[in-house]
Amino acid sequence: MRTLSSVELEHVGGGVRIVLALGAAIAWAHANRASLLAIGQAAKEEDERLSSECED
Repeated sequence: MRTLSSVELEHVGGGVRIVLALGAAIAWAHANRASLLAIGQAAKEEDERLSSECED
């Protein structure tokens, strides 16, 4: 059986950290989805308001 070198172990460890960070970000977004949707809706309404002001 082959042993892993320290460089290979660092690459695997880095990949695991990336997966954990992405998982944490997805979990946070899921837990705060109502607030994020409200912010998105408010931004859309503000954009529409500003666009209508420019047309006048």
